Order: sequence, then C-alpha cells, then structure tokens
Amino acid sequence: MSYRGSCHCRNIRWETPRLPDWFTRCTCSYCRKSAAIWGRTDLGTVRIVYETGRVIRYIHGDKTQAFISCEKCGCTTHWESLEHIEPRQMKLNFATADFKLPASIPVRLFDGAESWRYLD
Repeated sequence: MSYRGSCHCRNIRWETPRLPDWFTRCTCSYCRKSAAIWGRTDLGTVRIVYETGRVIRYIHGDKTQAFISCEKCGCTTHWESLEHIEPRQMKLNFATADFKLPASIPVRLFDGAESWRYLD
C-alpha cells in the first residue's frame, strides 16, 4: 500500500510506502502560519512529482531547510534539509494527504520557535 498527497492544484504530488511513527506540529512562525503536519520520510522510498517543475523554495532563519511550495496554488507540500549530514532529511506535509490521517499515530509538538525540543 502507498500513501499519497498533493498541493491543491496537484502540480506537486507525493507518494510514500509507509506512514511515520509520529506526526509533528511545529511552533515556528512558518509552520504555524502554514498549518503543517510534518511526517519524516525515507528519501530512498518517497516519490515527489513536479507536474510543471515550477516550485517555490523558501529558505528562512538558520537556512538549514527549504520549504517547497507550489508556484500555482501556494500549498507547502514538504521540506528538504540543506544540511550536509547523512542521512539527508525530508518531511512531508501530511496536511496535504489525500487520506484521513490515522488517529492511532500521535501528533507531537515541536518548539521550533524557541527551544528546538519536543514538548511532550
């Protein structure tokens, strides 16, 4: 089984074979304003399709990640790590999922605004 999501206009689509162990809500200003629900993915198995190849790569703050949004509809579908450490990280925005998120997967609160720690 695979799990899919996309931006509103489907210009950016994603697919992953498994769900994360937990989802993350972050308190940083970008994540709060975009209402993202992040889930870590394995870069070797996730598939991202850019229909037109036109995206917005927003790099802010400490410049360790790029938020990827659709140039047409503006939805943020994922972020990519800009750090040169292995394994490279990416998180999908599961608020853009094409399915209802399972209630059995916990949503953890991450303090990206101040302490850079999970608050649970």
